[in-house]
Amino acid sequence: MGSGRIRGEREFSLSIPPNVKHGTEVSVSLEDIGLKGAYLHSVILIDPNMSDF
Repeated sequence: MGSGRIRGEREFSLSIPPNVKHGTEVSVSLEDIGLKGAYLHSVILIDPNMSDF
């Protein structure tokens, strides 16, 4: 079984629900964009100077 990397770009949308707190950790499967077994791990950082919409 081989291993390696292929450089590329793919676009996707990520919806953040309202009232998410600063520092919340999110893990999203990337299978919908063809990356089986891959996950995007993110930490939500809220800008304290940003006004509410």
